[in-house]
Amino acid sequence: MADFNIYQGVKLEFKAFDVFLGSRCEFDRLIIYDGDNKDSDIIDILCGNSLPDDIQASGNSLYLVFTSDVSFGHGGAGFHITYNYTGNCETLYLFVYTGTHIVNAT
Repeated sequence: MADFNIYQGVKLEFKAFDVFLGSRCEFDRLIIYDGDNKDSDIIDILCGNSLPDDIQASGNSLYLVFTSDVSFGHGGAGFHITYNYTGNCETLYLFVYTGTHIVNAT
């Protein structure tokens, strides 16, 4: 058995959230994984316009995937998220996948 300090790692804070609300978030959604890829455990699947609670990673990375069906006139305004890193690391890397390439937004 291993104990993990949940105060180490990445924490997300939502400043604004407005993504089209489907009955099961089937059209537009933000999926947050507790790790560095889609094989990690899912923390939450978000849609709608309720401001989500802060999200704390169990380790040192979170993986976010935003999906939209691009229905014009039916979407929301989008979202604004800030992050903090409380671990013991000198450099924090943020990679953004735009659909065609990955951008290092350090």
